[in-house]
Amino acid sequence: MTRLLDRLPRELSREATRAILPPARTVLVATDGTPSSRAAVQKGLSMAQELGARVTFVSAYRPPWAALGKPYYERSLRKRLAVAREALDEAKAVSEAFGTDADYEIVEGRPASAIARLAAARDADLVVVGSRDLTAPVAALCGSVSRSLVGRSDRAVLVAKDGRCGKSGAVLFPAA
Repeated sequence: MTRLLDRLPRELSREATRAILPPARTVLVATDGTPSSRAAVQKGLSMAQELGARVTFVSAYRPPWAALGKPYYERSLRKRLAVAREALDEAKAVSEAFGTDADYEIVEGRPASAIARLAAARDADLVVVGSRDLTAPVAALCGSVSRSLVGRSDRAVLVAKDGRCGKSGAVLFPAA
């Protein structure tokens, strides 16, 4: 009987804490160092501050073609990792200026698929990605990470525009 009474206030305080504190939120921000991804970093940090969310920056790269042979493959891999690290270093500097603590991750694979997998693994509430404002024919030839991510991700995706083409703002696509 005494044990039940001892546990009761602790359990009530846990319930009260769950009711008062919202679940932890995570915003995943994809960056590759391009102007459009810089817009995503800015928008992602702003959204995270508004939501009181944690931030995870991700840079994805396509693996080099293995048929190149060992020295060429390794050189290409080093270059791709250097670009990813540089993009994350830049995002880290911006997050420090925002006063926001963030996690960083480099993932290998097709960027949209790799970002979607990481968003699911990290249970992200929102994925923020930049848009290069490609025309339909160019997007069909080159591929669009933002369009592909919107189609692949089961998370809400915010596509941030960098404003270079006279447009600015962001487009939010809710999770399917």
